[in-house]
Amino acid sequence: MVEINKATNLTKLSAFLETLNNQAKYHIGYCGQDAEEIKYTILHEFSDLDLEHSFAVASELDTFKGALGFDIDEEERTIEVWGPFVLESEQYKEIADAMWKHLVSKLPFEIKTFEFFVGKENFRTREYIRETGGVETGQHLILTAKKESFCSKSTEVVEYDHSFKESFEALHTVTFPETYYNSSEILSRLDKHNRLMVVGDGNKKIKGYVYVEAEPSFNDGTIEYIAVSTEYQKQGVGTQLLQAALQYLFSYESITEITLSVSSGNDEALGLYKSCGFDLKSELVAYRK
Repeated sequence: MVEINKATNLTKLSAFLETLNNQAKYHIGYCGQDAEEIKYTILHEFSDLDLEHSFAVASELDTFKGALGFDIDEEERTIEVWGPFVLESEQYKEIADAMWKHLVSKLPFEIKTFEFFVGKENFRTREYIRETGGVETGQHLILTAKKESFCSKSTEVVEYDHSFKESFEALHTVTFPETYYNSSEILSRLDKHNRLMVVGDGNKKIKGYVYVEAEPSFNDGTIEYIAVSTEYQKQGVGTQLLQAALQYLFSYESITEITLSVSSGNDEALGLYKSCGFDLKSELVAYRK
């Protein structure tokens, strides 16, 4: 008999998620693909509530059959959903429903939206989301660039400083009005690994910016946001920002591959990324309910 419980063995859970999330038929975009990185994320970066409110596992005779994670933003009252992950040989809907009910029953406040980011070939999860009220909000391409193919070029990109704050906040807000990090959250995340770089116009304003996150201990580097002001587009600013981002991330010996996400309909951005050495890795579908 399958039982639903809170997650207590994070090593076992992370290994289970690694195994499933490296397969296209189970893939969830929010979840990582390396067990150690997944475990670190759950321990240090996952959810504003404790693990009891944020993760459920389905097991039978001490063997995992499924897992579901709620990455809860308490202030915004939103959740990014990891899963549901359910092994192919099991009754998907029965187990997914049970895990969902278990976690929802523990929520201490009302949630405005549940967000999903699901691999295009993860047909069962996509069907489950639709059947339970989820609405598709967009399709995205995950692109990768490899260090071995990168050729460094000089740019006019500089490190962000406080004089650019107003201009950066305005550009980020208008470019990404509904996104996972607002401008304040990006600035709060800046540290020795996470960098915000800009091209200035000489008057405390920016032509564009790129925000990147590096986790060298997990061999991971991502370009989270890149934007160019409309008045400076088609002037090579985006290419400079992308070049600077790759140069910085590839400066880490352990990082040999960079990933980013782009809307499948954004042909202009897709052309820019491909011109800088990015290739298609996977396709994801976003849902909301």
